[in-house]
Amino acid sequence: MPITTAPSVGLITINKETQRENKIISYIRNCRYDYSDTITCDYESGKECGVLYLSMIYHKKNPDYIETRYNDLSGYKLKVLLVCVDIEDVDRNLYDINSICQRHEWTLILSYSFQEASEYLENLTRSLSHNERTVMRSYSEYKKLQQVSTGENSVMLERFNMAKNLLTSIRTINSTNALDLLRNFGSIKEISKAGINDIALLRGLGMVKAKHVVHFFNQPFLKRYGRIKQ
Repeated sequence: MPITTAPSVGLITINKETQRENKIISYIRNCRYDYSDTITCDYESGKECGVLYLSMIYHKKNPDYIETRYNDLSGYKLKVLLVCVDIEDVDRNLYDINSICQRHEWTLILSYSFQEASEYLENLTRSLSHNERTVMRSYSEYKKLQQVSTGENSVMLERFNMAKNLLTSIRTINSTNALDLLRNFGSIKEISKAGINDIALLRGLGMVKAKHVVHFFNQPFLKRYGRIKQ
């Protein structure tokens, strides 16, 4: 029987065998969730997203474990490894995990608390429940923006900085908020189409900042900046 924690914002399907006792479940507040005996991944967010969960403590003790779960993500377009960083000496372990993800073409998401891990699950599920193809496209766009950190593409770097500067020009939106918005929606275009409730549930934003974002993208720009002379 599904446990309802919020109305009509997507369903997280949880692997009953592997995740029943996981503490992150108690932090799920903004999505419904249910248990399944049939899914092979740990969490399922929509039909196209499969998630494996890994504690770094567990990985340190059982470094070969996650490799045995490779086939459990087969059939999903978006394959996610959600890692809980619960040790201090993360460098070597993170290097190993990142190598595994690159080899298997998994998306690596790092969380630093059970609450943060649950928020990532909620954001994936909420977005995918609205439009799976849009989320896949938005995620791809965000990954392209991430590539500018290498400094290899000046055009992408310029686009990234412009997007970030535009978002931080919104009242109460800081750099962290801007990056979270780009990470979750993928592009300025998708952010501009998002609703208040979608934005408010992102980590660190809330209803007030969400209203500021929506207001910014729905105001009459010609009125604010003056009409273009013809």
